[in-house]
Amino acid sequence: MMDVTLDPNTANPFLILSDCGKQVTCGDKRQNLPDNQKRFDHCVSVLGKEGLSSRRFYYEVQVRGKNDWNLGVIRASANRMGEITACPENGYWCLSLKNGNEFSACDSPHVLLAMKQAPQRVGVYVDYKEGRVSFYEVNAKSHIYSFTELKKIQEHAVDVTLDPDTANPCLALTNDGKEVTCENFIKRLPDNPERFDRCVSVLGKEGFSSGRFYYEVHADGKTEWDIGVVRESVNRKGKIIACPENGFWCVSLDSQAGCVALDSPFIPLSLKPATQKVGVFVDYEEGLVSFYDVDAMYHIYSFTVCFMYVCRGGVDDFHELNIVPPQR
Repeated sequence: MMDVTLDPNTANPFLILSDCGKQVTCGDKRQNLPDNQKRFDHCVSVLGKEGLSSRRFYYEVQVRGKNDWNLGVIRASANRMGEITACPENGYWCLSLKNGNEFSACDSPHVLLAMKQAPQRVGVYVDYKEGRVSFYEVNAKSHIYSFTELKKIQEHAVDVTLDPDTANPCLALTNDGKEVTCENFIKRLPDNPERFDRCVSVLGKEGFSSGRFYYEVHADGKTEWDIGVVRESVNRKGKIIACPENGFWCVSLDSQAGCVALDSPFIPLSLKPATQKVGVFVDYEEGLVSFYDVDAMYHIYSFTVCFMYVCRGGVDDFHELNIVPPQR
């Protein structure tokens, strides 16, 4: 936990800082303050005195009862004069709340975030090595959003091969185990404990119980799919509800419902046009399962997870998917 003190030399003239530098209020008139190069002259913002350029750090911001705010981290060299568009390209990694209900990540483009209620206390975590800025709802102990450098994540790429012993009898796998197609008939296959007998799913052969791993799924032109990871101990017989409580961390595309995260409850996701290549990244240390639109270099969604069992790559598919390691 990092102790942050607000820097009065950076504060917009409408902002009033407490003597201890731990609280800030927006006043109704502009104060007469020196116009130095550090100060935000138009954007109603203030920075912390502490600046870090390496390792990991974390701090929390109390926003209870506030209807409008932006918070996050910026580059020391980011522009502070005139109108500012907060986005990673301009050196800003921030969340935004407007009018008490318009909650978004200031990514490119902005990402609308679905939450039951506005956050009360936000945790901000920066990992320089992994190139990630993550935000958390502290009271609910839930992950909100992460800005990431996809190229950093792709360094943890693993090669995934589909496991025929887990495949639903409607699925046909290629000999190399890299592609799967749903056929119009049910094959007669041994009903072993590993096999999905009703849910049209298949898992990867590889299982992971520690560290970080990343893989990609090609879903070009497909209109329906579920992609993600599961606990090795998940139920594979009969009707299955894919959700974290049942050991499934997946995103889903449906021709009618659109794209959703199969969280509890389901979270609608904005993907236009539908993504063609999905990247899946699991970080055991941070307890995250994250999804990316690989072509657009865009973060889709992250689950916050308490891992207890081995996770395996999984696909629930109604057409055809092609699993490939990323190109570095």
